[in-house]
Amino acid sequence: MKRILPTLLAALFLAGCGSGERTAPRLTSRLQLIPNVGQVIEIDGTAHFLHAVGPSVAGDDFEIRLFPRSVWNADMDGQKVQVIGRLNNSSHATPPDPSFGTGEYWLSETTWKPAPLEKK
Repeated sequence: MKRILPTLLAALFLAGCGSGERTAPRLTSRLQLIPNVGQVIEIDGTAHFLHAVGPSVAGDDFEIRLFPRSVWNADMDGQKVQVIGRLNNSSHATPPDPSFGTGEYWLSETTWKPAPLEKK
């Protein structure tokens, strides 16, 4: 009986951890940036790439640079993407690039995938 209870609890815990659940909040507005600094977030947007500053993702009313800079190259420019990463701000952390201005945002630990096709 002593071995069954821990096994049962572990099985119930693992069954409740569905991999299809969203784990990062989706940002849709620049107003959501400040309260989410330091958090892992998701952005559905448009990929951009400038050789001088590297990759970025643009939402409806904001654009955020991405690190590592090798996330994508100029071939991705204009593509719809879904990006997940840790939101940082140069007022709260040391930027990875000296070209950052005060209060500028970036995503670190970035991963991405093509945006899902919209259903009509």
